[in-house]
Amino acid sequence: MMSTSNENSRPGQAARAYNDRTKYRFVTKPDGTEDIVAGTPPEAFPALGEQDPANDPGRFKIVQGVETLPLPKEPIVSSITALETLTAEGRQPDGVAIPDLAVLARLLQRSNGILKVGTHPRTGKEIAYRAAGQTGARYHLELYLVTGGVPGLSAGVYHYGAHDDTLSVLRTGDYRAYVAQATGNDPAIASAPAILIVTSQIWRNAWRYLDHSYRQVYWDMGTMLTNTLAMAASAEVPTEVVFGFADSEIEQLLGVDGRDELVAGMMALGRTTEPHPASPPVTPISFEQTPAAADSPKFPVIEAAYRGTSLPTGDAAATWRVQASTGSLPMPTAPPAGPTIPLRPQRTSDRSIEDVIERRRSNRHYNPDAPVSFVDFSTVLTAANGAPPLDVPFPSADVYLIVNNVEELEPGAYFYDRTQNALTLIESGNLRETARRLGMNQQYAADAQVVMFTMANLDDIFARYGDRGYRLALFEAAVFGSRMQLAAHALGLGAVGSGSPDDELTAFFSPHAAGKDYLFVAVFGVKRKASGRENAEALRFLDDKRA
Repeated sequence: MMSTSNENSRPGQAARAYNDRTKYRFVTKPDGTEDIVAGTPPEAFPALGEQDPANDPGRFKIVQGVETLPLPKEPIVSSITALETLTAEGRQPDGVAIPDLAVLARLLQRSNGILKVGTHPRTGKEIAYRAAGQTGARYHLELYLVTGGVPGLSAGVYHYGAHDDTLSVLRTGDYRAYVAQATGNDPAIASAPAILIVTSQIWRNAWRYLDHSYRQVYWDMGTMLTNTLAMAASAEVPTEVVFGFADSEIEQLLGVDGRDELVAGMMALGRTTEPHPASPPVTPISFEQTPAAADSPKFPVIEAAYRGTSLPTGDAAATWRVQASTGSLPMPTAPPAGPTIPLRPQRTSDRSIEDVIERRRSNRHYNPDAPVSFVDFSTVLTAANGAPPLDVPFPSADVYLIVNNVEELEPGAYFYDRTQNALTLIESGNLRETARRLGMNQQYAADAQVVMFTMANLDDIFARYGDRGYRLALFEAAVFGSRMQLAAHALGLGAVGSGSPDDELTAFFSPHAAGKDYLFVAVFGVKRKASGRENAEALRFLDDKRA
């Protein structure tokens, strides 16, 4: 498999360079305290930006000077439970399925819409919390719709304004054929009545997280599209997440530059048997917007990673998809030696995915003394397992766990065999302090009943998928972690994502994890209310990794 960026470079060269440049690690300062830096020794770069409130870019992209369409707010009524939506295959049901405006609106609202608005007690600033968490509550992801004429909505290209729950009209006419051509005629896109496109206005996130933000594009997209996939399943709308497309061609369609705003991925929504009509010419477009992109700082490391993992044309996307789909996937990682513990996913819940998303809050406070039942533990992991509907077959990330307090399980470190839905013990003992360390020294990682880490051998992925595989690896791992969190919420538990020091994580789970790279981490467990002191500390340091 050739690299996606340069035929003469080795597969994954750009992605590997970026991944190693942005690894987190702890360093000891002269006063004996620890700090977090990025980079692989001997390199060390700042992990966090200065975060000057005077130049905070905000959390919304607002397109100005265009027609806007208000969206209906109609919940999707479904007999499918939240847990069932998480395990839906996405490509079902068969046959024609054309979502109307009410369904499309609900997918947008429950993917990136505002759930509630609060006021920060310390700064007095308003905070609008979204339906899906994004790293540090920066909310840098943007959603666009490309539609043919669907009931209630004319054909066009639209931007979803989360700030006022409207669609901004960017282009009129049916541009689905243009998008299909940019994908190399992916079958799901070529038959989709509507196409959802995800971008990142990445400098809004890099204001805090600097170069690490490119990883977070795919973590946060995985979290967001987990909501979208589940909501679509509840409405019986078939879906497919597509990574094979020409980035620059989609940039041109949306009027984004690939530097301040990056194209991250797309999703086919619905299915029709009617071929897409020829698209109108894609002429350059530009709009005034808030925040103004002209004022944005530049991040050349991120730009190099994005371009290095891009595909140049629709033909290149088609070639990439064929190569990525040829032959069998690598054999799943064998569990370590030792007895296996089959999971027992016997818990049910009649809660809808609407209700779970509506009530979901990131939880950072756990009762360490209260156990999670083995059945609930099994149900959460089983609901998280399963491949998301992608345009190419893709190997599942390896899952490692630190179990602090689950009935019927020894405390310790485990490998979760996703093919057998079973555990193997790696190391027994109280590992709460290890969990804290591997959760970036966050107390909630020590207190939570379960800490989950996903890892993969990126070099193996690069050999098959080229640099583009980096995006898929981060996304697939994030979908597993995000399904896990939603399943935990469905059972009345708490959950939240975190971060990890890359090489320390690999070292801890080695030799079984030798050669693997960190992808995603999340915790779940029994919730408790935060104390006044904990609330004050959270406000003072704003250290949370995911809101």
